[in-house]
Amino acid sequence: MPAQRTTKWKPIPVTLLSGFLGSGKTTLLKNILENKDNVRVAVLVNDMAELNIDATLVQNGNVLKRDEKLVEMHNGCICCTLREDLLVELSKLALADRYDAILIESTGISEPQQVAETFTFEIDLVALLEDLKENSAADIDIKLLKKRFKDNPPTCLNDLAKLDTCVTLVDCKAFNGDLTTSEFLLERYAEQEGMVEEDERNISELLIDQVEFADVILLNKCDVVEKNEVDKIEQALKTLNPVAKVYRTVQSKIDVESVLSTGLFDMEKASSSAGWLKTMRGEVLVPETEEYGIGSFVYSARTPFHPQRLWDFLQRYFMVHAEELPDEEEEEDQEEAEGEGEEKPEDNDKAATEEVDEAEVERERQRMAAEVAERNEFSNKRLEALKRSLGHIMRSKGYFWLAGRDKLMGEWSQAGSIAKVTCGGPWLAAVPEEVWPQDGTKERELLERDLHPSVIQDRRQEIVMIGSGLKKDVITAELDDCLLREGDLPSAKRLKMSTRKMSPADSQEQWKFLLSVPEKEDPFPQWPDADSMITELVTSVDEGGEED
Repeated sequence: MPAQRTTKWKPIPVTLLSGFLGSGKTTLLKNILENKDNVRVAVLVNDMAELNIDATLVQNGNVLKRDEKLVEMHNGCICCTLREDLLVELSKLALADRYDAILIESTGISEPQQVAETFTFEIDLVALLEDLKENSAADIDIKLLKKRFKDNPPTCLNDLAKLDTCVTLVDCKAFNGDLTTSEFLLERYAEQEGMVEEDERNISELLIDQVEFADVILLNKCDVVEKNEVDKIEQALKTLNPVAKVYRTVQSKIDVESVLSTGLFDMEKASSSAGWLKTMRGEVLVPETEEYGIGSFVYSARTPFHPQRLWDFLQRYFMVHAEELPDEEEEEDQEEAEGEGEEKPEDNDKAATEEVDEAEVERERQRMAAEVAERNEFSNKRLEALKRSLGHIMRSKGYFWLAGRDKLMGEWSQAGSIAKVTCGGPWLAAVPEEVWPQDGTKERELLERDLHPSVIQDRRQEIVMIGSGLKKDVITAELDDCLLREGDLPSAKRLKMSTRKMSPADSQEQWKFLLSVPEKEDPFPQWPDADSMITELVTSVDEGGEED
């Protein structure tokens, strides 16, 4: 067994492995554990299946031949229910001080950014050392560990085990289908442990999340897809994430140094590496290729969208999800029902032994499959209409200004066939200037770049379009047609507007704030109360200032 380190503590590099079930993650694990480079790897396997089949497969493969360690994390998702377990297990592996690297296999439903945030969580070093003392091998020198941390004790997980690389496996054969499906995670993985009925994420959205947050993308199963199609998918991946390294693989074969201890991960960089964000900021992207026609552009305007016309545009081309405010009475009724329905431990034991109605389970499975098939048929028709009229918009994201909701920005996020439009919080124009980003900061610089020299200030349309064969002029024209027009306003309001005294710049733009749409005629769901959100924002900034 390798001797423990006696020098200053150096955090163990951690690789986070993401990708859908079936993309090749388990095969990659085996390839890494069987590496011939004498790299000592500890692996945390996280699979949602009840028996953790992936862990069993790795173990039965007899691949733990040297000093590797495999830790199973049962029945859950490390981006939610198992984050605390992940924190503890990673800390223990790091403190054992025997490994050159640690590899985490996340589930097919995990969002890598949420897992990455676990590395900022606080740790209890004393409790961890006590646990090691009681439960670990006798050759772990607890006294030495305490001595090494005496002057500089770790405060968060990153001080012990540092997130080093985020790797996403993409199934080349399944990519286009996953990108365009209207299927939800709950529908695809309904029978898997760890799924909850409240999960409203869809397949295409999670695929994009995993690609956009990656440092390394492995385009796997390239041998079962025509080269021309592989080329197109690779170009799409590079446009979705311009900074990630993309490798083509067969059976997940890759040099260990390409995925372990690369030093590529940086939270700030990862959070801003998405192609849509770089396009919005005017940063250079991967050059477009005429052969595949994959590229991006920003739609921008300083006039609000008319609610009905924008809603009609979205419905014409996408399956639209617009978040609705929860009904307070319904929430209270649900909480009461949950409280009354809480089972005692003995009830849980009894329920666990009851026989499952297999026929009912099968009927539910068939019902769900039929629903997915019907919805996919419907979304495919819209996708065809989209491609014919506008080109294939794979991804679009940004912010929008909706007439009549002038204090709050809309957040636009589309992946594949599904578009989500939600409230993104107050425009800075609607909040006191003392809570704006401080002068001299990058945030302030970006804000001032976006400020309009009138009452409009930061209100705007700014939506990034990424896709293949994009018809920029047509997309722009259709969205322009959704904008508010002076003719949409009642004549009385136009007359009232013209008599107001204001600066020339404000006078020219004031009409954009005068549309009032009755709630029953507004197709967008109600958003939170603007004044309450602004008060909450100001209060949180004030409290943060006091803490600082």
